[in-house]
Amino acid sequence: MKMKKILLSVISSAIFLSSCMAAGNPSSESEKAMKSDLTAEYSKIESELKTSSHLIGYDGGGFVCDGGGSLYFVTQAYAHSMIIEYDKSSGTGAPLCKNEGCTHDEPGCDANVTSGNSKLAYSDGKLYWMEANKDGAHICCEDVKTAVRAEIKSLPNGGVPAVWDVIFRGGKAFYYVAFFGGDAGAYIGIADLNGEEDMTVLDGANSGILSISLPANVDIQLLGEALYIISVKAVNQSDPNSDINVGIYKYNLSGSELAEVISFSSAEGDIPKASGFKLVSENDMYFMSNETRKICRYDIAEKTCAELFDFSEYGSTYGFTDGEIRDFRIFDDICCAVSVKDKKMVLAAKNLAGELIFETDISEFFGDEGGHPSVWIAGSDSENIYVCYTYQDAGYTYQMNKTVAVPVDGGEPKLLCSNRSSLLKRWH
Repeated sequence: MKMKKILLSVISSAIFLSSCMAAGNPSSESEKAMKSDLTAEYSKIESELKTSSHLIGYDGGGFVCDGGGSLYFVTQAYAHSMIIEYDKSSGTGAPLCKNEGCTHDEPGCDANVTSGNSKLAYSDGKLYWMEANKDGAHICCEDVKTAVRAEIKSLPNGGVPAVWDVIFRGGKAFYYVAFFGGDAGAYIGIADLNGEEDMTVLDGANSGILSISLPANVDIQLLGEALYIISVKAVNQSDPNSDINVGIYKYNLSGSELAEVISFSSAEGDIPKASGFKLVSENDMYFMSNETRKICRYDIAEKTCAELFDFSEYGSTYGFTDGEIRDFRIFDDICCAVSVKDKKMVLAAKNLAGELIFETDISEFFGDEGGHPSVWIAGSDSENIYVCYTYQDAGYTYQMNKTVAVPVDGGEPKLLCSNRSSLLKRWH
């Protein structure tokens, strides 16, 4: 891992002060000693991150994780992603970067990660996430006070990672990673972060479960003491209206073999063509129908499907960039939709019986005219639903990224961060 720029800044400052004290005659020996001491300190912190106990007894995390006085989450920026730290006392959020004068849109920014909208975990001053690069997928840990970062676990490598997901619990990382170049490089496993034996739940090279065209259509989640895998396959990937096959698989954490719970197909009439599948309990699967845009429930025990409710009062069209309903997500027993209609942007939430829990106007945060905007629901916790917004101006010179927390009790939404990055810089 490279030397963090915060330490280089300290070195530069220390050298400058040393020069002043020596009346313009800096001691090269003193400089070398100072650099050596700081390099040793960095190495010590990095070593401690690699060898300390990690997340034992931990069960939490998500898109946003609570770090006591701060919240941490990952947001997009041009050509990269970055970790944001939101200070609760001051009500301000900024990239988790210690580099003085950093514009946060250069490769050297401390906050940069290659993790997309990764789930995070926080414990004892350390932040954990999953990221990927040309060498594969890794679990990383950062000391948030010093910005020293270390790779603490390398995951099975099947090529260049395409999509990935992780859940942290009890000192383990439950992960899914798929690689460009075919389904043979797709893995689901349990990585122990404290030196114990790892477990492979599924190796895509040896199973048809992950034989899909888009690995993003696989979702993993923990329910009780079991890991569930939801696989959605388009029969014809080139057809946006293709029929789909859905499979649900269960892996008991005691170490039993992976077993199919149920599979169903839109072609066979088991379910409509749909998206956004979410297993709310061992028996209840929810999703949105493509044709009617209704939220549906599939009863696994009874093998029946029922349409429940929709968000038609907030719009009649669906689309990530141009629909009135831009996005929907199901979190436990709440279904949320973000709507752009009549020059207003609204986040609405209903329970699974279709009763309105809240609707919150968030237009004030997303008032850019023209250009190329998009908005989506990124995650939730017990207090908030988190909405992300990206805007690129008409001339593609800059990108604005914002994250807003919308309280589930109907309270006032708050802006967690606003970061502007140049589109004119060259990333490699």
